[in-house]
Amino acid sequence: MYAIDLKSQVTPYKEIEEKIELMKKQTQVFVAIKNLDYIVKGGRLPKWVKNIADFLNIRPIMTTKENGKMGAAGIVKGIENFPEKLGKFVLNKLDSNLSYDIAIGHCNILNDGEKLKNIIKNGHDNINSIHLLDMGCALGVHAGPGSLAIAIQSSA
Repeated sequence: MYAIDLKSQVTPYKEIEEKIELMKKQTQVFVAIKNLDYIVKGGRLPKWVKNIADFLNIRPIMTTKENGKMGAAGIVKGIENFPEKLGKFVLNKLDSNLSYDIAIGHCNILNDGEKLKNIIKNGHDNINSIHLLDMGCALGVHAGPGSLAIAIQSSA
């Protein structure tokens, strides 16, 4: 969306590339996985980790690390009130002095996506834009049904 904005302002291609690289550093992505079966089947999580998570009734919140790989950012205890728990986690990451553009992805749980959108919108005073969309297939195939993703992009 940022790139489209720049393009509509007739920004030269090379400048768009440079600005996108800078914007990547201001963007965080979090994925809360409700059902660990899919991430195990996709080879992204060992089955023994799933067994421990199931026993402890916890679900991971994954994020992209600086090296581009996925890693743990936190956990959600239980799957009851999943959007509320993820919303609380994300709101704790937002700086009250900054404004944000946000995109929320859902994997076949539109109602939970709407709940998360409202929690974020009502929980922070400086939201420039917030969009809700279907999670893409590349991420959705590993995260599985019931998962939520949220990208937060800060601006001064």
